[in-house]
Amino acid sequence: MQHAFVGHLFRLGRLRRGFSEFLILPVVIAGCSCVAAALLAFWDNQGSAPGLRRVAAAMIPPSGAVGFVGVVAASLMTITSITFTVLLIAVQQTSSILGAVVFDQYLRRRANQVYVGYFVGATAFSFIVLACAGSGAPPVVGALVSLVLTIGALIALPLLIYSTVDQMRPESVASSIRELAVRAHDRELRLLAGTRRQRQAPSGAAGRTVRSDDSGYVVAIDPTALAETARSADEDAEVVLPILLGTYVASGQTLAHLVGVHGDEDRFDAAIRAAITLDDTRQVEADSGYSIDQLLNIAWVGINSHSPLIATAAVEQLRDLTGRWAGPEEEVDAPTGTPGTLPVVYTDGAIYSVIDGLGTLLAATARSGQTATTRLVIAAHTHAVPCLRSGAHRTALTRSLEAALPGVEGHHPAPPLVDALRDLVAALETAGLDGAGARSALAAMHGAGREH
Repeated sequence: MQHAFVGHLFRLGRLRRGFSEFLILPVVIAGCSCVAAALLAFWDNQGSAPGLRRVAAAMIPPSGAVGFVGVVAASLMTITSITFTVLLIAVQQTSSILGAVVFDQYLRRRANQVYVGYFVGATAFSFIVLACAGSGAPPVVGALVSLVLTIGALIALPLLIYSTVDQMRPESVASSIRELAVRAHDRELRLLAGTRRQRQAPSGAAGRTVRSDDSGYVVAIDPTALAETARSADEDAEVVLPILLGTYVASGQTLAHLVGVHGDEDRFDAAIRAAITLDDTRQVEADSGYSIDQLLNIAWVGINSHSPLIATAAVEQLRDLTGRWAGPEEEVDAPTGTPGTLPVVYTDGAIYSVIDGLGTLLAATARSGQTATTRLVIAAHTHAVPCLRSGAHRTALTRSLEAALPGVEGHHPAPPLVDALRDLVAALETAGLDGAGARSALAAMHGAGREH
């Protein structure tokens, strides 16, 4: 019995996620079409609006109205089923190259939801008109509306096909994911506003480690509730969060540290757990790291499949994100202008994810031998250097380069790649950062070129 209950909850969770990602708009459109069809069929059977009926009868003979609606309903059902089957096959083929992120961005596009709702709604409208045709007046008005909906479906069909093909381009996929990342990070900034970047309690202060009693991805954090818990514990207490939005938390893993209370004080554990929401899937609307991981996945697929154009589409969007998010960490308090008012310590991890990801991609290009992609990733690092104004961000960048640049030394010294390394050395030295790794890679590449 318990297993059945858990399975029921799981199914409810999947249904809820389906509505949040895709189903709401199609269901609303199809539902409105069904209601409109039922009302129109009742009104049509009464023989109301004789003037409108004469106009409709001039186009569709009353004797053939029922048969016409039947043909329209069957045709719309066939077109809808075949069209979306073929389009899903196209999306699946693209996802086999770019990864499952294609399904995510395809489902979340509002235009795709409208298309599905319209085709399903038009089909349902025609079937309801057909089913309600009785011994009353012929459904000439319903037949006329079905004709208009069919014409609209035929016009929408090429638009739907082009829209789907356009969305399957690597550039479109990467650009859509980048927009999701920007919107999600804006929401994260509202979460960060008012929290502290660094803990104020001394490193040796006593504290309580709160562990998770469940597993899943962190999809929401309530800093106000955490602050109230800290203040109720002690006026100098603070909650330190080692997790970020999008972090996967296993059962028994540390959720937070309540600094300022005794280690055995467990009265506040439940309140802290309640302020941190876990789910079995990540939510792209509130987790910019999810979109970053998707872009990195696309770039990784392009690098390992020797498809520079695919990798380029993703790296260019990651490069754009470094420019958007590379300001001082203090700027996250701009929305409220009240930095550190909440006794909650939380760090923005978005820019670190981008920096670490670019370093990983640079190491991957060294193994794949894609000179053009390597040059592009180095150019992304060069672009980030003058943008980064936080000392922690700069340290993360230099560490990432130190780990990845040795792999670049084995590349053929193509002029564009050599120029990219020179630009990186110049940018690092201008910013007062250590450019020894880039100079070493450049010297080794020149040495390899002379040997050949």
